[in-house]
Amino acid sequence: MRTRQCKAIGTATCFTVQPIRIEVENAVIGTQTGRTLTTIDELDNFARMDGFDDWKAMRAFWHENHPDTPVFSGVLIRWTNFKEAPTP
Repeated sequence: MRTRQCKAIGTATCFTVQPIRIEVENAVIGTQTGRTLTTIDELDNFARMDGFDDWKAMRAFWHENHPDTPVFSGVLIRWTNFKEAPTP
């Protein structure tokens, strides 16, 4: 919410935050729990939960927007109880 044009889409409750590593070229996603996602079904499911159609679409987005960053290390934030903001 850094600009006046920004509008809230809703509210939600954060229920987990965990480190994550995504190796785009190697098609590997590693989580803090020690779980590694490598099958196309696991990668597609992860991509869908992040708003993409599938892993292929997520990978294409990454290549287009972050061409010099083949590995992402950051945090995975999971939300629950999303409530859409009222329309003005």
